[in-house]
Amino acid sequence: MIIQKADSRKEIREFINFPYGLYRKDPVWIRPLRSEQKAQFNPKSNLFLEHCDWQLFLLKDQGKTIGRVAAFIDNLAMEFWKERTGFFGYFECIEDASASGNFEYH
Repeated sequence: MIIQKADSRKEIREFINFPYGLYRKDPVWIRPLRSEQKAQFNPKSNLFLEHCDWQLFLLKDQGKTIGRVAAFIDNLAMEFWKERTGFFGYFECIEDASASGNFEYH
């Protein structure tokens, strides 16, 4: 498994589309509008991103995307609270302990 940045248009599209495949057979999953999902990662439509450092990541196994996560640093919040903080979101992965970071150490 490898974690890679999702920077290109293709990789960002892959990041956005991942949960649609992951949950496609889940009867209780309500599909969000793809246009709204795309807008969340566009600084022109999501003003929050203007004052953030952010990065999208894909988890790949043998070339197949098996997970995703986004990392954010809100510079306005850090300036206001005088505290260096960041947060993660959009975490999804296949049902696999090693994909979710639940590793067993021996």
